Amino acid sequence: MGDDLPIFYRDWWLDAVCGQGEWEVMLYLEDPQVVAIYTIYSKRKGPFTYVSMPPLTKFMGPYMIKPFSQRKQQKILSKMVDALPRYIGFDQTMHYQVKNWLPFYWAGYHQNTRYSFVLPDIGDLDGIWKGISTDYRNNKIKKASEQLAMKYDLETDLLISIFAAPFERQQTTMPIQASTMKRLFAACAQHDCGQSFYIEDQQGEVHAALYLLWDKDTAYLLLSGESQQWRSSGGGVLLTWCAIKHASTVLRCHKFDFLGGMSENLERTRRQFGAVPRSYHYIKKWRGPFWWISHVRR
Repeated sequence: MGDDLPIFYRDWWLDAVCGQGEWEVMLYLEDPQVVAIYTIYSKRKGPFTYVSMPPLTKFMGPYMIKPFSQRKQQKILSKMVDALPRYIGFDQTMHYQVKNWLPFYWAGYHQNTRYSFVLPDIGDLDGIWKGISTDYRNNKIKKASEQLAMKYDLETDLLISIFAAPFERQQTTMPIQASTMKRLFAACAQHDCGQSFYIEDQQGEVHAALYLLWDKDTAYLLLSGESQQWRSSGGGVLLTWCAIKHASTVLRCHKFDFLGGMSENLERTRRQFGAVPRSYHYIKKWRGPFWWISHVRR
């Protein structure tokens, strides 16, 4: 069953991002197969336990392993929501598969709509190329490819330093610990579900890097960054195009998911690649006077 799940629901992924195994899974069985699961990551603040999202994990919560009608999905989801322990707080982002959040609403939860950006059919590379903006095709990708080359498996500390560069420019701390990234990269390599890509020039200077995840259906752009001194070289755009091509021709994935980003700048860059917005639910619930925990929960 594990390899058929989206990568964020697999046990080894959750072990890597949750650290000490502070996660659990509810199983929904029928005859006597497991047909749905519900993953939970819980944390503590003093005597209180709350549900949160582990780092680098896009989705948690319910996932239907078998296809069901919307009515049957709602019935299963209602039972799983009713079975959730009584936490002081609850924050989860649901998989795209969850269209109907009414069972959460009936149980007193609240919802916000969020968006990721997805290329829904990367099997048609010619179509993807034509869908990229003229500026990206001619002024970024073609020009950069004359001077830069894509390579695999950048040294981990350098990779992490490039991912941290955007936060350093904004004089903020990267919200993901280096130890967590190293643990996750090692787990992904062990399970052949992730790899780093980078762009360098003829002098060996690294201009940009990214980390790509994949499962049977989808490739995910987990992390990306550009070196401060090479931000105008077009290397980041060229690297993203190389990752899309790799996901299509080598990994044989059907979709390419940029994994969210609600800022105006990110929306603009995703749109220039022809990606389309895809909505998902953010579900939350905080009890009584303890709403303040949500502001310090990380």
